[in-house]
Amino acid sequence: MDTLNLINERMAAAEIAVQQTAMYPQRDTDLGVVAFERHGGFGSIYWFADWHACAAFLCDTLPYTSSGASEQTLLAVADQVRDVVAQQNPAHIAIEQLRAQLNVVLERHTHVMWMGTFAALCAGADEGSADIIATYRYRVEERKSRDPITMEERADFCEWLPEYGL
Repeated sequence: MDTLNLINERMAAAEIAVQQTAMYPQRDTDLGVVAFERHGGFGSIYWFADWHACAAFLCDTLPYTSSGASEQTLLAVADQVRDVVAQQNPAHIAIEQLRAQLNVVLERHTHVMWMGTFAALCAGADEGSADIIATYRYRVEERKSRDPITMEERADFCEWLPEYGL
């Protein structure tokens, strides 16, 4: 199989994988990834039940969701993403370190704005999750606040999350 066919095959598989990714978290421990295409694209949030599903998405899907890159560049980026993900200890994932390393590798393609568990997102545990909460509060409640998402607000917040980045 030549390089162009390989890339087209992987991009088609990535498109299907994106469509099959959960739109809503099911548990506090679900892992989320918020990524934006660097070339002015929309942002998307993806949810995974465990690290293995998230790692597979990062390696096999995320590098192929960006448009405008050459075939050789996409293959090289995908290899670098695999290397970064392989360095993680599944028992203790260094989320911020992983996100920073992915952003270096994906620099010209995709920006990973946030990664973490649903519980961390609702708590506003880091700058990225606090920004998502602030956007939710402004768009839905028309107020400026980074207050954590309460248990009572979670259902509405979950319904809104797929709109983030649009």
